Amino acid sequence: MDLPDKFVASTEFGLFQIKITNRDYISIGTGNDCVQIAYSVKKNTATLDWLETEKGGCEETGKSIHGKDTIAMVDLGLTILRQMYPHVNKTIYLRDSSKFICILPDGRRYHISNSIYNFLLKGKTYYQDRFNAEPVDEFSKSLIDMYQKTWTTTNVPNDFDFKNPEIELLLEPIKRDSKTWQEFFQNIYKKYGRDSCTIIAPWYLEAYDKIARLGAIHGSISSDWCFNLDTRPMVLYTITKTIIKSTTRKNFSYDPYIFGGGNGKHINFRHMNYKKYKFKQSRTRKMRI
Repeated sequence: MDLPDKFVASTEFGLFQIKITNRDYISIGTGNDCVQIAYSVKKNTATLDWLETEKGGCEETGKSIHGKDTIAMVDLGLTILRQMYPHVNKTIYLRDSSKFICILPDGRRYHISNSIYNFLLKGKTYYQDRFNAEPVDEFSKSLIDMYQKTWTTTNVPNDFDFKNPEIELLLEPIKRDSKTWQEFFQNIYKKYGRDSCTIIAPWYLEAYDKIARLGAIHGSISSDWCFNLDTRPMVLYTITKTIIKSTTRKNFSYDPYIFGGGNGKHINFRHMNYKKYKFKQSRTRKMRI
């Protein structure tokens, strides 16, 4: 299918600017490239190179894209890929290194690994959960199985360090009523909803490492994944505008954030005030991370 190099696609979940570079690179976004899909002519394979919605600029009217709309936006890019290259290899590759921003009690924005956070809450990484993705090699698949087994069969040690005395007091009743890591994290989410990241941020990497040690697991969850293109739905869209000349990009402002996982600025979580933090989410809110 012959498509313009730059156009606006109208879908039921928003308007999106599509840019096709050299016929082998598809990007979606107005102020920022929120989705990038690369196609290799030589290998006839495609890679989901980039997925970023936190900075905004994904949708033409300024609509915030998150949750199901994020997945639909990726599927829009994959739909365009299939239209351009109907015979593309059905295995789509990706590097699962995505992060999301969590607001801390002092207002600072903290970057958390999507895959590790999603695994601790659900027992699956972000792309494993949303795209039914699998690690690209058998060794990595066996590691995932070992992490899941340990997550569902072992409990939080009594001497586990939550990095903050106020967090420890908040989580003590939940820890006492949970028999496994799985129950522990799921009970945290039942109580704190999407605010769970605020209370988990200081110690989630420690929990991930502890699960590995309890299961005698030598290796980390792989960042190299793949999924089957045929399992993804086609997205209906209409071209509302073909862009011939370059347009002025919109400026989107966002607060600086702090990298989690040992990168960037160091945060002293032990002295952070959690007593006065007002958790906003209800106990019944559905999971959406």
